[in-house]
Amino acid sequence: MELKAGQTEWIYNKGPVVLGFVLDRDGYIDSITVVGEECNYARTALWRPHQYIKLGDDFKRVLFRYGYPDQEIPFTSSGPGSAAPGGGPPAVSFGGASRSFTRDVILRYTENNNIAFTLHNFKVTRIQIWR
Repeated sequence: MELKAGQTEWIYNKGPVVLGFVLDRDGYIDSITVVGEECNYARTALWRPHQYIKLGDDFKRVLFRYGYPDQEIPFTSSGPGSAAPGGGPPAVSFGGASRSFTRDVILRYTENNNIAFTLHNFKVTRIQIWR
């Protein structure tokens, strides 16, 4: 998310977890982001506190909780601070069509929830909520 005129971003590094808040010029929160491999105190609730998503949850739990995403954005990542040998993710081509496979994806729920999950190796590593 790019900052717009009048917005301010506050970033807190709390151990292995990074929390980010974007505020508008009046001080209201526009966006909250939490990033890390695991975190037990930052959770989504979606009006049902017993059914939440937190950092470290898997792809299946996100789909069970939120359903199929409005948008999937696959990407290639070698993880934090490392480089992957070779030419990227596995790819298959057949009859002129090519398809790449990756375990890293951004799941965006924009129609009803304004939330996005970034998954690395099918584990939630970032949650972003905006208004």
